[in-house]
Amino acid sequence: MKTEEDPNCGIILTGDFNRLNTSRLQKHFKLKQLVKFPTRGNATLDLVLTNMGAHFATPEPYPPFGLSDHCTAFVRPKERIPNQQTRKSILSRDKRDSNKARLGRYFSNIDWSCVTNQPSCEEKLKVFSNLVDIGKKNIMPERSRVRRLPVTIRRHPEFLEVTPERVYENLSHLNKHKAPGPDGLSNWCLKEYAELLYQPIADILNSSYKEQKLPSVWKHADVTPLPKVKQVADPKKELRPISLTASLSKVAEDFLVSDYIRPVLERIADSNQFGTVSGSSTVLALLSMIHEWLQATDGNSASVCVFLFDYRKAFDFIDHGTLAAKLRVVGVPNSIVNWILEFLSDRTQRVKLSPDCMSEWGAVPAGVLQGTKLGPWLFLLMINDLLTPSASFGMWKYVDDTTLSKKVPNGQQSRAQEAVDHVSNWSVDNLFQLNLEKTKELAISFCRFPELFDPVIIDGTQIQATTSNELLGLTINNTLTWNDHVDGLVKKAARKIHFLVQLKRARVPAEDLVAYY
Repeated sequence: MKTEEDPNCGIILTGDFNRLNTSRLQKHFKLKQLVKFPTRGNATLDLVLTNMGAHFATPEPYPPFGLSDHCTAFVRPKERIPNQQTRKSILSRDKRDSNKARLGRYFSNIDWSCVTNQPSCEEKLKVFSNLVDIGKKNIMPERSRVRRLPVTIRRHPEFLEVTPERVYENLSHLNKHKAPGPDGLSNWCLKEYAELLYQPIADILNSSYKEQKLPSVWKHADVTPLPKVKQVADPKKELRPISLTASLSKVAEDFLVSDYIRPVLERIADSNQFGTVSGSSTVLALLSMIHEWLQATDGNSASVCVFLFDYRKAFDFIDHGTLAAKLRVVGVPNSIVNWILEFLSDRTQRVKLSPDCMSEWGAVPAGVLQGTKLGPWLFLLMINDLLTPSASFGMWKYVDDTTLSKKVPNGQQSRAQEAVDHVSNWSVDNLFQLNLEKTKELAISFCRFPELFDPVIIDGTQIQATTSNELLGLTINNTLTWNDHVDGLVKKAARKIHFLVQLKRARVPAEDLVAYY
């Protein structure tokens, strides 16, 4: 340490000094040792050395923190100037009833023909957004607020056309608490004034459907990265991008899904598809597969080979050309296919962590966005024609989780390589990428000495065999018992309780403990 440059500087040295003789250090820098009680056994190993001893109170002993066997020395300053809490500036609007009434009168006095007379949906949305923004800025402008931190199938015309009444119904059911997308049109405003705004919005939507074009702002998305695992080591593999798009874009998607996509796909969906389809769930998928596996191994010494396939960034690798071909095959009209392709093409997105922390805009050359209305349905269509090669195999699909099984009589080989090759070839043909690191094989058997099966290979890589694996939130083992799942829940609960105990021992305030809980 050097004090020549600032001879009046304050020095504080803390830590586990063990048996180090600090007398020369104290003498040279005129330091005083404040801790006067034993910190481990009968020895004072943890010291606080400072040349500002007059400004600190006598240290207090606290219990050890975490797994340490050293007690904690808590040092308080004698005089403490209260630090101002960090302040966060939040922009909000004054939404008192009087202001809402004024905004409503403003909307009711607008001649919306200035919107409906525009030649394209792009221009219509631009004029509409400007009119809404003018009203909000003048009647309830954003101000800084400082907060201290603590359906039936319809007869389809050539182009989709929605009535103003249906638009009003949709707007009145929007979730007003959801954040606005890149367009800045908030759900609360659209819902609050649905009775005044539904007609120009209906005109914008119908123009978009007829032109088979989208306003450019509907092609922007703010992406929030959500972790797939607790501790993210590789952001490229372990973060799931959730897209926040324009509110009116979601309204437009809603009508497309309800009038065309959902009726078609629910009619042709594979009976073993348990994701997205109405009336299906992970519970039904698990019940179906476990029932079949128990039935296959009931009292006959047979085994069941189960393959748990995982796709790498399944939504992001959807090829638009392949998707368009499948949409046309199932009978979706060309005008709707063109609108969907327009919705997916020339998109841009940015990562948004907070209102003032955003990345640059980047292009999205392929895939469908997670977090949109169309996304899950389009993925369901893409994977709908992935079927088993023969009736002797079972398959269950829940969005991008695909499970394949094969009953193997006692003393026979599984012949599972054939089915795995079928899945692998389908993936290549449809431009999907199997994640071989997460694809697993599970051999279920109740025999005392289970059969050993030949290894299964994909692209020269052997599928890893496991005795236990998580499937749709349930830990499945090779004997179909609950032990592994219950053990996992107990360990998870124990970790959380241990964390709370450590916070309690460190004298964390009760209100903070409740927040952590």
